[in-house]
Amino acid sequence: MWLESLDKRLHEYRITGDGERTVTCFVASEAGQALTINMEHLLRRDLVLICCQENQVLCSGFSESMELGQIRGVCTSKNTSRSLEFAVVPQPGANESEELNLDDCGSLTIHLRRVKDSWKECYREPQSQPVDLQCRKAGTHYITLGEEYQTRTLFQAARHFDHQEAPFATFVFKFGPREFLEAKGIIPETEADLTSEQGPFEGAGYREPSCDEACSVTPDDPPKRVRFSASPEPQYFEVLSPVSSDDEEDTDDEESDEDENDWSLKKLPHPEPQSYIGHSEDGLAIMVVNYWW
Repeated sequence: MWLESLDKRLHEYRITGDGERTVTCFVASEAGQALTINMEHLLRRDLVLICCQENQVLCSGFSESMELGQIRGVCTSKNTSRSLEFAVVPQPGANESEELNLDDCGSLTIHLRRVKDSWKECYREPQSQPVDLQCRKAGTHYITLGEEYQTRTLFQAARHFDHQEAPFATFVFKFGPREFLEAKGIIPETEADLTSEQGPFEGAGYREPSCDEACSVTPDDPPKRVRFSASPEPQYFEVLSPVSSDDEEDTDDEESDEDENDWSLKKLPHPEPQSYIGHSEDGLAIMVVNYWW
């Protein structure tokens, strides 16, 4: 899971985990820049992304198994959408010199739910409510809708396998002006002078995994987290995957979805550093894999 702006991945800072299902990080936002939400996962189950801001549903999207899922905006009609973009919280007459703290950062919460999809073409009015900006301080950022663009809108009627109160996984992106994050120590001083020429995975939050952190996994001990192999060339990472005798179609019976006791060890070529979501033998635990983790 990652955010993009101007076709570049936003650096993640201070990545933390809350239990096995929630990951939180900070990203630097710039008012007026469009925002894209991306996700790629290794699950055999399709996922729905439900994106919330200030406890209000902002938008939603769909990610097919083993494919890249992307959300650029919110549908406004059958064939048009409006892009997501960062904006400054409007507070006329507010004292902009008032000291801000990390709790004042904007927050984008993305819940992932496993689904069985059934596509149909239709359109419905967005159900989200406007964000209450009166409680937000001047100078902070929030996500609003930008320019309208042409699109073909598809909505899916999906059966959820996870309870509404217990999503499969949750990602929380806290965002604010770069200067503010630097002042609060979120962006290290040594990285404050990064130029735009650096790649999206260089600089902030990036480091090579050590040999102690790199390990291989075995079917006898399914991991909660995947580490990259210590072998320099060629680079691979190993991940456990349930063995399927053939490509049988999913049934409506959730319990017969997959045989969780039959595992194989797959060795996949190392892609560009990205974040993934996997699952352990209980079928629920998430694995967040970052090259710099």
